[in-house]
Amino acid sequence: MLVASDVARSHCENRDYKKEFANKMYQYGYGIAMHLLSIKIYQSSGETAYTDEEVNLMQRFAEEELPPFFIDALNHAIQNQPEECVTDK
Repeated sequence: MLVASDVARSHCENRDYKKEFANKMYQYGYGIAMHLLSIKIYQSSGETAYTDEEVNLMQRFAEEELPPFFIDALNHAIQNQPEECVTDK
């Protein structure tokens, strides 16, 4: 996932947050749907299809529990729109 490393979006980093996101969702999410989704994310490899309900759960969880940089990166990824910034090398 390409994430902005500053609020001005002058630099981005390509980071894999899959395990961290799944673990946070597992630790702080509620309900069986969140439980199953955290496992699906954790066990995924490569591109994975998610239902609209799963996408909504991810977005809602991120908005309630995670920092703004991750929310922005997740929304860009969902919309298939890469961050608009200079990437760090």
